[in-house]
Formats: sequence, structure tokens, C-alpha cells
Amino acid sequence: AMSEKTAQAVTDALRTTMTDGSAKTAGAAHPAAVGKTGTTTANTAGWFVGGTPDETTAVVVYRMSLKDLVPLSLKGLGGDASATPASRRAVDLWTHYIKALT
Repeated sequence: AMSEKTAQAVTDALRTTMTDGSAKTAGAAHPAAVGKTGTTTANTAGWFVGGTPDETTAVVVYRMSLKDLVPLSLKGLGGDASATPASRRAVDLWTHYIKALT
């Protein structure tokens, strides 16, 4: 367990991702949401863990070679600009999901 003060500090930090960070679109979809994005160094996987007062959900996006299970880059996948972080797709999926619930 953690103190209420610590819990509030963590919530505030996770809320900043939704208001000023890499998950602004998700924050606009649900005003009470909190979350955290992540992308591997080689841009081979991206994730987003988002929570609302009712639930928490994680989305992970990656791809790999079916021949040898080597992770493949997500750069340019689906027409994204090559500099787009892999977490962007995970944020978009979570945003569509949370909109469907509300």
C-alpha cells in the first residue's frame, strides 16, 4: 500500500501524459483518464497503459518475422511517418476502445 499523497503524485504524473504528453488524443477521449506510453529503442514495439476510474487497459503493438521470431521495425507501418513512435498506434487503439465504451 502507499500513502494517499504518494498515490496522488503518481496519478498526477500519469495524468500529465494525457494532457501535455504523448497521449493527448487519449486524454481528450476521456477527461478522467491517466496513462503511460512506451516505445522500444529500435521502434519494434509500442505500448500504452491507460486507466479510467472504471478500468485499466493495456495495448501492445509489435510485429515479428514468423520465420525466426525476430522483432521487426514498426517504422512507416500503416503509412505513418518514419519518425512516428510505435506507441502512437497503441494510443490510437486505446482511444478508439475507450470511446466505444462511453
